[in-house]
Amino acid sequence: MASLDGTAAPEPLVTTVDPFKSHLVALLSIYELGPFPGAPIPRYEGPSDWQTETILRSLSAFARRMWSAEEVAVSYKPVNGQEVRIHRDLAASRSADVP
Repeated sequence: MASLDGTAAPEPLVTTVDPFKSHLVALLSIYELGPFPGAPIPRYEGPSDWQTETILRSLSAFARRMWSAEEVAVSYKPVNGQEVRIHRDLAASRSADVP
């Protein structure tokens, strides 16, 4: 289609909703917040293949490692001159919720 000045007009932007990408956006947004007990972790229930399963499995392992590392970091962070330790089951309780 030509524009008023005779040049080719850009093609209209066609967006399709990819359920897996939408799920990843939601999941990564939650992971970005850090390990908050009780935060709902969305489950992916859309079309799946070996690639989506591999990505979800890797993200789950990554999230467990992230939460464990955050637990260790927080457990040694001094607050008002005193060492603070958080509950050791934090990472374990979250790993059951990780997709």
